[in-house]
Amino acid sequence: MKRLLLLLFIPVVITSCQCSEQPSESITPESSFTEQDAMTEGAKISGQSQSVLAGVLQQKIQESGFEHAVNFCNVNARALADSLSLEYNATVRRTSFRVRNSENTPDSLDRVMLAKFEYAFENDEKPVQSVIQDEQGNYRYYNPILIAPVCLNCHGMPGEELSADLHALILEKYPEDDAVEYELGDLRGAWVVEFAIAVNDIQ
Repeated sequence: MKRLLLLLFIPVVITSCQCSEQPSESITPESSFTEQDAMTEGAKISGQSQSVLAGVLQQKIQESGFEHAVNFCNVNARALADSLSLEYNATVRRTSFRVRNSENTPDSLDRVMLAKFEYAFENDEKPVQSVIQDEQGNYRYYNPILIAPVCLNCHGMPGEELSADLHALILEKYPEDDAVEYELGDLRGAWVVEFAIAVNDIQ
């Protein structure tokens, strides 16, 4: 994790809402890698990725406020995701039905899992982490993201939790932003961890 944090602050590598564990071992194609392994590794990787992201954003907020955090994400979000993926030898990203950055637009498989999470949430059930396989037989891990108090500063109701000035800045950076008007505890989206280990390759 120390190596990852250093990577995030190297200008060549750096380019949006807790970590004491060591990074996961690189995943390599082997017959022992199972759906349960994808669940275990995915949970670890998504948790550590959330910790890194939260830590970086907290630092930016403390330095110069939420405006600085928005500017940082606008410039560096892609490289941050790429560095996480490189560290874990798996594709690490976030997605949602209501995106701020169009690069996070869900694909067809993402939409299936997001719809599953939304169905659970709307029926007063807790969305739970899940693993699914894509058309190539690769495992994908999904972990739901819920709105925490700090998230409302950038994703809450404009003019209320989300200040008018900050909302204007967000719209300047993301003209098609659809990631506002959330309430505490709402389903925001999901962390996705993709393992490039096709079942056909390891059987």
